[in-house]
Amino acid sequence: MCNKIFCRISNLCKDYCGILNEESIKKNFPLVYEVLDEVLVCTIHEFKSFFGSPVISKMLQLGYVS
Repeated sequence: MCNKIFCRISNLCKDYCGILNEESIKKNFPLVYEVLDEVLVCTIHEFKSFFGSPVISKMLQLGYVS
């Protein structure tokens, strides 16, 4: 599952930045940050739907994840 997430993040960043290296990440940091934020939030919601974890539910209630 983690490998899929990393591949998904990597592919999205490549799509937006053209190439994935340190320089392109530095130049496009706000964009990369937003991509990471969206992917991780979606991933947490997917985990919640699969597992119904009380920890993730509590994180959602406390506003740590939107």
